[in-house]
Amino acid sequence: MTAVLVLSGLALFGAAAWVLGGVGLKGWKGTLPFGSRAGLRDRRVRACPEAWAVGHRAAAPILLLGAAVALVHLAGVLLTGVGALIGVADGTTVLHPLLGSGAVVVVALWLVAGAAGGSAADRVAHEEES
Repeated sequence: MTAVLVLSGLALFGAAAWVLGGVGLKGWKGTLPFGSRAGLRDRRVRACPEAWAVGHRAAAPILLLGAAVALVHLAGVLLTGVGALIGVADGTTVLHPLLGSGAVVVVALWLVAGAAGGSAADRVAHEEES
């Protein structure tokens, strides 16, 4: 059971760090292609290329924070797995809350980043109307 949890955690947090970090860095630099599948899903961000760039730039720090949280949880899962492997501790006692809390925080940061990006994109739309 511990091995399954460790492998699941490594896959989950590795993928989350990769996606959030990649979208965050590309959003920060302004190099994420307009309409990319990896980008934010908010309709306000997808309205036009300018809203896309502004929305991802605003969401980038939150996305990078999500990637950092995922990496910390990945390290925790790895260390817990090693500890269980060498018999120092029972891995499942730590893995369940580690996996649960990490998943909740990473998803919450993705949602907050989407809201921040949408809000920034709204400001672009309102500036164009004025």
